[in-house]
Amino acid sequence: MTILDPVIFGLGIIVIVSMIVIYDLWRIWSSHSEVPHLGKLENGGFAWSSGSENELTRDIPGLLTMGAMMALPWFFAEQSGTPYWIIITFDILLSLHIVGMLVPKRHAITSTHLHVDGHSIPWSALKPSKRQKKARIVLQRKGWWILAPLSLAGKPSDLTEASRRIAEIFFAEEE
Repeated sequence: MTILDPVIFGLGIIVIVSMIVIYDLWRIWSSHSEVPHLGKLENGGFAWSSGSENELTRDIPGLLTMGAMMALPWFFAEQSGTPYWIIITFDILLSLHIVGMLVPKRHAITSTHLHVDGHSIPWSALKPSKRQKKARIVLQRKGWWILAPLSLAGKPSDLTEASRRIAEIFFAEEE
């Protein structure tokens, strides 16, 4: 039985994680052109931005996951023969991803889509989550069970307005 070389395997993981980090950072950067104006929109929509403290509250599960992903390889590096430079590179990439998670983001609600994290998601692909938190709004992607909650963060006044508009959209769908 041939065991995969830890350097080749590690480089493969680094390439995959690099592509994910670059894509996510690009989507966050491009969201400013997708949602250029904040407040009430001409089409009847509403746009707002979050702050870093809002993003921290929004992404606590993701941040804990990133921390675990950064720590676990160190426990197995010696046994697997993985060079430390690969684990350090992996941790740097995940650190960049964490920075991207904490950068303030722009969100927008239109009659047809929710704009979040640089993505436009049609309302037909979302539903309200049964468990809501005060510091954020949580929606669920249809067909993903509990594996893909989509939380929105922002100032309380923005979340109040966003909640009202989201409720109107889902109420209109039921009629």
